[in-house]
Amino acid sequence: MKKLSLSFLFSVLFVWVVSAFFLDTIEPYEWNPDLEKYVRVAGSVNRERNEGWGSSVSGVLGVHGIPDITSIHSKKVAIWGDSFVEAIQVDDDQKIAQVFTKISKVKKRDLMAFSVGALGGAVVDYYFDIPKYEKLVDAIEAHFIVINHKRDLLPAKKRRGSTFMADPEFKFVYKESTPKGPLVLRKLINDLNLNFIFALARSVPQWSKMRFVVGPVYGHEKKKGVSEKPRSYDESEALDFMLEKLKEQTRRPLIFVYVPRVPELSNGRFDFTDRTASFMRDFKKKCEEHGVGFMSLEPKFISFHESTGKFHNGFSNSIPGDGHLNEDGNRLVAEAMFDYVLKEGLD
Repeated sequence: MKKLSLSFLFSVLFVWVVSAFFLDTIEPYEWNPDLEKYVRVAGSVNRERNEGWGSSVSGVLGVHGIPDITSIHSKKVAIWGDSFVEAIQVDDDQKIAQVFTKISKVKKRDLMAFSVGALGGAVVDYYFDIPKYEKLVDAIEAHFIVINHKRDLLPAKKRRGSTFMADPEFKFVYKESTPKGPLVLRKLINDLNLNFIFALARSVPQWSKMRFVVGPVYGHEKKKGVSEKPRSYDESEALDFMLEKLKEQTRRPLIFVYVPRVPELSNGRFDFTDRTASFMRDFKKKCEEHGVGFMSLEPKFISFHESTGKFHNGFSNSIPGDGHLNEDGNRLVAEAMFDYVLKEGLD
């Protein structure tokens, strides 16, 4: 019995040590009354191993890689976006904001960058967040908004958090997105590196799909529910509304940064077709009409691929040319942003 207990203890200890390095971590969150939302706990470490191999340390206000952005009073640009800006797939020093700051130092410019990225982020989130961050963070000179799809800009069917509504009229509706699971438990798992428990919990729903009976599989007719699709609306009018509302929130320059998924591998061949290009060309015109900046990384991504044979996204443990920005992708975006700053005299 004693040997059995020791074996069990050793096994648990082994799993604990190995999982601390090779499994994704669960991020702890806490409520921030100034931002009126949940943010990552300052000082917490997030490791991503499923895609890429990155470690991220959260700072004050949920900003990755900077301990306390509110204590820094030099000029800065804010970078907003979804998981492409969150960039947990790479280390902090390889993220867009940190690379931008490095370039600025090399060029002897008094300008830094910080990023606010979150999985599933959209313009409606930045609409509510920008004025709050401007009150808490000094000397923000401009806002870069990274987008990779038209859904980042248009009314949504339904979101867990704030929503860009189209029915019965265009409007931004605020709603806080609450993290899944008890906050205390999330923090405990993160603090003690109990990543295997997190991994086990995520796999439980898949167990119900396992089948141990021999024989044919019978399908189940899906019940028809109420459609969550928004009313039919004019995309041009929706973009006008969005840009007008966004400009009401700040006097600082706004610049949209389009990060397309080209080139990519498709059926064993390089695909340079951007299926969102037509929409983005129309959106660029809208931005010009409203006095908002717009830049596309498509030419830079294609040029990079043609000169190096490499992709701006994808990792050694994922599909090349697919998924989130890798180290090269983050660097290319940072370089383009810095070039834009110099060109437009925003520094």
